[in-house]
Amino acid sequence: MIFQKLNVASCCGKDSIIYILSSPITKELMNGLLQFNYKEVVNFTKLGVLYVDGKSSFITGTFGSNRLQFKCKLKDCPEINQIEDFLSRL
Repeated sequence: MIFQKLNVASCCGKDSIIYILSSPITKELMNGLLQFNYKEVVNFTKLGVLYVDGKSSFITGTFGSNRLQFKCKLKDCPEINQIEDFLSRL
């Protein structure tokens, strides 16, 4: 998958990144993110929103859209590189 990365200013020096994807967000994409120790927040999934929560970050987006947001909970999020590698292999 081809994606464009936009860094967004966030509070307290934490990373916030928006990925504009070449394909829409699907349930399969969410299932792929779960392999990185993220947990699905089922209440959001039922409403058509991808929300996966991890130890140091969370990822959100609306199913069918092409924008995925990655936000760090901590100042350093080592999984950014893993997520970008995963997206580039789709």
